[in-house]
Amino acid sequence: MRNRLVCFLLVSSAAFGQTLKPPVGDEFTIAWVGDPHYGSPWINFPNVSNWLAAHKTDWNIKAFVSVGDNMCRAQADQTADACFVASGGYTPLIAFATALDNAAIPYVIVNGNHDCNFAPPFHGVWDALSFPRTHFAWASVFPAGKFRNQYLKVDSGSVHLGILGITSDDVPGDTDCINPDLTTTYKISAASWSAGVATVTIPRLFGFLTGSTATITGAGAYNASGVVVGTTTATAFSYPLASNPGGSCASNCGTVTTPGTAVRQWAQGIVNADPVRQFLTVMHQTPSAAGQQAGLSGTVAGPYVIQAGVNDAMSITFRYPVNTMSWSGGTASIGVTAYQEIAAGQPLTVLGTGSFSGYSATATALTSSTTNLTYALASDPGVTCASACGAVSSAPVLITLTPGTRTVEQVAADIASAVGLFSRVQIHPTALSIRIGATSSVGTIILNSVANSAYGTLGLSVYRFDDIGHVSWSQYGAYSPCQFEIPDCSRDGLGMWNGFINPNPRILWTLNGHDQVTTSLWAQKNGAGSTVVMPMGGETGTGNVLLIKFQPSLHQTTWYYTDVTSGTAVLNSPGWYMNPAGIWQSIAVFPWTPLLSVRASVVPEAAVIRGAKVR
Repeated sequence: MRNRLVCFLLVSSAAFGQTLKPPVGDEFTIAWVGDPHYGSPWINFPNVSNWLAAHKTDWNIKAFVSVGDNMCRAQADQTADACFVASGGYTPLIAFATALDNAAIPYVIVNGNHDCNFAPPFHGVWDALSFPRTHFAWASVFPAGKFRNQYLKVDSGSVHLGILGITSDDVPGDTDCINPDLTTTYKISAASWSAGVATVTIPRLFGFLTGSTATITGAGAYNASGVVVGTTTATAFSYPLASNPGGSCASNCGTVTTPGTAVRQWAQGIVNADPVRQFLTVMHQTPSAAGQQAGLSGTVAGPYVIQAGVNDAMSITFRYPVNTMSWSGGTASIGVTAYQEIAAGQPLTVLGTGSFSGYSATATALTSSTTNLTYALASDPGVTCASACGAVSSAPVLITLTPGTRTVEQVAADIASAVGLFSRVQIHPTALSIRIGATSSVGTIILNSVANSAYGTLGLSVYRFDDIGHVSWSQYGAYSPCQFEIPDCSRDGLGMWNGFINPNPRILWTLNGHDQVTTSLWAQKNGAGSTVVMPMGGETGTGNVLLIKFQPSLHQTTWYYTDVTSGTAVLNSPGWYMNPAGIWQSIAVFPWTPLLSVRASVVPEAAVIRGAKVR
């Protein structure tokens, strides 16, 4: 009899002591690196392989993962790239894999865009490589005989994990080698019909290939079941529909679903076939943008008791530094650090410093971009500014929280709905508190009337910089793991969402890379409500290795951000995320409930495992 305890992300507020502690007892480790870019100033393969081989036993290392971009080659110039040629091509990567194999350390090494061709066949060079595997075997690869997509089983005692390294099909319809086509459901934004053929428009064509099947629902006379997809473009596809629906549709035109592409079905089949196994997915593309993000986090985790007229009202202003100022013909123009989100037609307040005070005004934005604003200003200030000119602020954004006992996700949704594009409203990955992220790395979030009890309820105080990785967010401002046009949350507006299968509560971790300036740690919930720990490896450091220590008896995983350049693992400084107090952390602990194999002969009618009764 096998039992599973459902686990939600619940992390102790204590910082767990910043000390490296190797596994003991039934504990074991999976090591991984962010984009290596070997040959550039990033990961040095010998540094990493030497440490892994030397410490395989004391750290009980069961597997190694690379999230792609293994070499420094430029994607647009695969043969003449100077760094790639000087590094010896793929020879260092093969030597690295050989060293791991000789140490009997199984690995999953996926490709990134820097490992691919610039045009079809995208995997032409990658497919020609031969990785040594004399001491282990992948449980499955896709396509057969290739290793673009790799599946590795990791078994340790009664714990059974699976690592799914996923890139793409490399079939007609793909646009690159790093965005696996995993989506199965889209909302239709437009539909039309002509001569027995219907054409529908969706946000982006992932998972819909000519010849696959699709089902259209909620579209009235456009509804169809199991139809064969005809011609496709980047955002539309056609299918046979004999009867004229009687008109076109220009918005909210229903939903279309498909079984997905071959790579999705391969991954889906693996997860479905092994119900006692939990999974870690590996994809090169990041869930959202690049770099880390300034913001303000509360210190109180949900749920929150919100009372109308007591602690349900908030007011927030967003401020951006101004870098340039100029004036012409009654219009002032100011430049700001990306990305500002005051839109044309919205109020703004400009405060010029010192000799630039003539630009100070409360006005309405005439034009707007992510780095520039204009507004009416009658008098010529008589001076221009090229740096450190002042600041521009939005009008106060008024927020009303829904009364009741509310989860952190529900409160985040209330805030996000009100602030729109001004902020990326998130949940802090370890504190489980509300996080209001700035869209500009140097922007400021002003909590108006901090004495208001709403701020106390959420543990928010005066603006205090913190820094964590980007969290999946909607370009429409709503708190959502993906664009609302894609209901199954397989893909967000800028990258891949990894809780993609079903979504399945047994997919608990995902590793990502791609243009991530600094390593960062965060978490998100998939559509099934299960928390997925989603760190991103940074393009930094010659010996940066991230260690995931699985601790079955403690029902937790401990994540260490380390540097092994010296031959000894040390915690990285400053760390990979900030706690709500603004202190950098190199260690994070997440609860984890392993799937337990329990013999029925030794289990009575009910058993209690860590305080939870299972039958």
